[in-house]
Amino acid sequence: MEFLGVGSPASGPAFDVVPVAPRVSGEIGFARALRRFTRRPPPNNSIIIANSELHAWAARRWTATVPLVFVSHGPTYPTLTVRRPFIALLFRRVIEPGAVQAARRIIAIDRHAERYFRGIYPNASLQRIPLAIDTEHFAPVDRREARTQWGLSGEFALLFVGRLAPEKNPERAVSVYRGVLRSIPEAVLIVAGTGSLRAILENAAEELGPTRIRLLGDVPRSALPSLYSAADGLLLTSDIEQFPTVMLESLACGTPVFSTDVGDVSLVLTDPATGAVCPPDPDLIARRIIQYAPEERGQRANRVLVRRKVSKEYDWSAIGPRIERVLREAAG
Repeated sequence: MEFLGVGSPASGPAFDVVPVAPRVSGEIGFARALRRFTRRPPPNNSIIIANSELHAWAARRWTATVPLVFVSHGPTYPTLTVRRPFIALLFRRVIEPGAVQAARRIIAIDRHAERYFRGIYPNASLQRIPLAIDTEHFAPVDRREARTQWGLSGEFALLFVGRLAPEKNPERAVSVYRGVLRSIPEAVLIVAGTGSLRAILENAAEELGPTRIRLLGDVPRSALPSLYSAADGLLLTSDIEQFPTVMLESLACGTPVFSTDVGDVSLVLTDPATGAVCPPDPDLIARRIIQYAPEERGQRANRVLVRRKVSKEYDWSAIGPRIERVLREAAG
């Protein structure tokens, strides 16, 4: 497998990184570099996997000789209309139809993307296949050891994992935490991630105290299972999501998820043991967590098995063969 990116070439046991340019400026810059890169012939017997409409459009020159599979992580046009309406019009008339025409198969990772592309391009060959995780890696760690590792003893620990970006709405997570504090004074909020809204969380931490809101920055993937295992609940407070893998990772490690109703979250959090899907009102989310806390303290050990069972449905051993079938179909 080759990943087309920027920077310097690199090799590994499973894949190589092939740069299309030493450096680029933003997504448009990458698409232009990718377009130039495709002037050379593609590797023989290859399949192109494009993870956005822009990438599929930029690589369409290659589709004369090799198949392309477009994986939609959510349609770009609806979001673009809010941020850049004039560019969105060009995107909708040129980029999006060009990408769909270039794709021999389309994979939509959630219901919204599936409905969008089926509605506009009914003749496209499309399947909905969710994202997957490695449930051997994301597995429960001894809770006592995990909590010791992250400096927890008797605290009720809420966890936020993700980019500190507007669409993830970490500010809502802080508001939820404030609501929880009123009934569970020993609660703490642990934040794993970086991003443009970090200063807002730093201000909240300064106000409430650094031991109450703990900003960890980026946490290595290898350390995430122990962090999930140490927490009492994961907060997923996004305004925009498709199929959040942090939800699956948390469940695989035995920790419930309290989420806004975004993407396909409601398809996963169907059992009360897995957590709750809530309206985007911080007070309502906090109230549900407060109700859940005493139940969780007494039943966590039993609920871990339920959460693991749910996450197993999204292990790579289950999802991978579905993707492989699409690639084989595309290759004919």
